[in-house]
Amino acid sequence: MLRVRIARSYLLAGALCAVHVASAACAIVYLPPIGAVAVVLVLGASLVFHLRRDALLLAPDAIVEAAFAEDGACEMHMRSGGETGARLLGSTFVSIPLIVINLACDGGRRRSVVLLADSADGETRRALRVWLRHGVRLEKTPSAGP
Repeated sequence: MLRVRIARSYLLAGALCAVHVASAACAIVYLPPIGAVAVVLVLGASLVFHLRRDALLLAPDAIVEAAFAEDGACEMHMRSGGETGARLLGSTFVSIPLIVINLACDGGRRRSVVLLADSADGETRRALRVWLRHGVRLEKTPSAGP
């Protein structure tokens, strides 16, 4: 079983801020004032939500540790102390600077864990990349079509 301890990611926080600010700027420039205000408010709420849960790990449902089994099963540990099971999805993305682990939780929800250089130590990220690319049997993600 491969255990990954997830740390706060200031790189992810910076990327989230940059994308949300750029989106707000586009809304302000291209939308009528009432539409721009609505979009900026929604973007602000989205930024706060994702900063708390995914980047700074301050929310109770933030994933702070994940343990992966060889068959693709995953056990997630939340900041609140709770645990939940999940399965790795075939849509998981692996590259050297970025790992996006897509999970199907036992309750039917889907979650993603984003790992950047400051999210976990280098050796753990390297082991996870190798394991995800070569050592795990993933279930295929169902396609949206006939």
